[in-house]
Amino acid sequence: MVESSPLNARDASLGLGTTLCGDFPGPPWPIFIWPLLGRSRFTFRKRSCGVPRWVLVWCGPALVAAFGFLLQNWQLHIATYEYVHVMRQYNLKEKYTPTKGQGIEDIPLTIGLSPQNVSYGSLDDPVTGMLGPYMDVNTSFLDSLALLFPVGFAVLAILTDRPYAWTRVMICFFWLAVGKGFLAWVTVEPASDGWQKCVDRLAANYDADWYAKSRSYCELFAMYPFSRLCADMMYSGHTYTVTIFAFGLFGVTREALRTQTSRYRMAAEFVVSVLAVIQQSIEIYFVLKSRFHYTADVVMAIVLTYLLYTNGAIAILTKRWLKLTKDEITELAKGLTQQSEASDNLNWLFALSTAADGRVNLGCNCGGSEEYLYDAGELQAIMDMIQNKEGLSDSERW
Repeated sequence: MVESSPLNARDASLGLGTTLCGDFPGPPWPIFIWPLLGRSRFTFRKRSCGVPRWVLVWCGPALVAAFGFLLQNWQLHIATYEYVHVMRQYNLKEKYTPTKGQGIEDIPLTIGLSPQNVSYGSLDDPVTGMLGPYMDVNTSFLDSLALLFPVGFAVLAILTDRPYAWTRVMICFFWLAVGKGFLAWVTVEPASDGWQKCVDRLAANYDADWYAKSRSYCELFAMYPFSRLCADMMYSGHTYTVTIFAFGLFGVTREALRTQTSRYRMAAEFVVSVLAVIQQSIEIYFVLKSRFHYTADVVMAIVLTYLLYTNGAIAILTKRWLKLTKDEITELAKGLTQQSEASDNLNWLFALSTAADGRVNLGCNCGGSEEYLYDAGELQAIMDMIQNKEGLSDSERW
């Protein structure tokens, strides 16, 4: 059985399957859209200051996410600056003082015993200790591993032309990035892999001696944004990046396969979920084994990402960004068909599809995992259309 969606319901009675607008067909849409972003160019064709709205719809959220990344890294440079001064100015103890014989029994800790040891000056992380000895993992490998899902999400979102999923993920990414940067400098945590690893990592661009001098916030803002950092602990950037784009990839898959059989759609969603769990497990394992983050950083990244992705306010922001005006709906209806009855019914189609763009998805392949948000104006419009249909036969209504 083929499941219907707001954009393909009743298309047979409207004759939309063969109706063309320019060179691009109206609903029902195929899974993959060609030419690229063809549906967006068809739906958001109105111009603003000479720029087609579909360009703004796609580029706007991407620029917001990029701006969030820049704000994050600026704040992480501040955290690194503060951490270097803590380690240099206070000259933390440089040797281990045994406590045996003083009524204290030692237990295994993950804290290094000297400045040359891994995790010297860090906080104790019992879960990391359970994973065994430290493993030296190239940070470039972790970066590459974390890019798999962002790239996959971007490619699939563009090929299937899903501006809702795109916008929602980019808004989430902005807030996650800004939040991570803020928490990094508002309370500076010691680097989980220790002072010596920090010094080695900083040597690639701006070394510890550069940070040890007095710097203004403007100087820190002007730094190369991709330079290495220290003490960027709470919460894990690798983990939240993989998690939010994995949710996005799941959402794109669900949206793109709405018109397919439930078995086919659920199988695809299951595959995406399994791949996400496997990739995230590998990434978290190497992050903890290399002491790149504390366990608490990873846990908080997953929890915050999930809560933000399923947040109603994010869904409302996304919906308002993509919402069509009444004039735009009327123009689209005229472009699709000249029949007044079909034009009226298209108001239903686009009204319901707009509401669908206010979905709150729990990010799982389970029953009742989606809810829909309507504002007062949308409810009133739907009630008005119902009233206008009163007195008509079923065939005349639909």
